[in-house]
Amino acid sequence: MTDPALLRHASLSSAVGPDPHRKRVAPPTHRDQLRRRPARDNDRVADHLELKRAGDGALVCRARVARTFAQRFRGLMGVARLEPGCGLLLPRTSSVHTHFMRFALDVVFLDDEGRVTKITPALRPWRFAAARGAGSVLELAAGECRRLGLAAGDLLR
Repeated sequence: MTDPALLRHASLSSAVGPDPHRKRVAPPTHRDQLRRRPARDNDRVADHLELKRAGDGALVCRARVARTFAQRFRGLMGVARLEPGCGLLLPRTSSVHTHFMRFALDVVFLDDEGRVTKITPALRPWRFAAARGAGSVLELAAGECRRLGLAAGDLLR
């Protein structure tokens, strides 16, 4: 029988023995967990992008890119307002919601080449919007698409 005083000083796994289901698998240490970085969805996407219309080179907006699931989920929730000329780009998504939002948005759906496929102007809070074939979504302040003259078929770079 093992002395209880020894068990306090020894690790429980060494006293009991290895778990047969974890053979040849080393338990993760705290240092390993700190060293490991969670895989990001797309490390090649910048944090901010300047989106310009391909035809005339006019600046559409400077957009923050939501790369991770948490950034995409949070989106603009909790933001008081979105300044003109600013936006949020959600790569690899074809739908958005405005739950918990405080203001309306112009939602621009882009295909994989950056061509505008659909625009939903002034999407109010607590609504959904989606577009088939969209590869990413650009959220702008309400009225920005009209101010910029952005229309379906425009190519953004």
